Amino acid sequence: MENTMASLALRNQRALKAGQFAWDYSDPECREAFLDTQEGQEWLHENAASLVQGLTVEEITHEQLVDALDTEVIPSIDWNMNGRLLAILLAEILKNDTHPLFISANQFLGGTRDKKIQPLRDLAERMLAKKADDYCRRLSEEDYD
Repeated sequence: MENTMASLALRNQRALKAGQFAWDYSDPECREAFLDTQEGQEWLHENAASLVQGLTVEEITHEQLVDALDTEVIPSIDWNMNGRLLAILLAEILKNDTHPLFISANQFLGGTRDKKIQPLRDLAERMLAKKADDYCRRLSEEDYD
């Protein structure tokens, strides 16, 4: 608890310094000069981390960050090269039907909001169906042993 309070106090102190610096040098070149300082870099990194975690920072919401990701970053990704990464991310989300992104990921793959149609589960069932005869054969062999 004490470390948390000290961390918050240090963060507030840095924010005050950063704000004072911005006020003292409030001209068009202030932003560049501020970001060249240690305080500016700390402010930038700390607040970017807060924004990524879902907080609103400097009137930028997490939703606006997601929109920018959708319009600026995602179109530049070569999905042919990164399809495996997308598959890994979707599979991780779809492991748990209580995951906050489960419904979105399921619908992305063509499933339904009510979870009645789950494409990843259906794929797993199709893959396992091919192995059912082998499993049945192993069971019957174990019965004779």
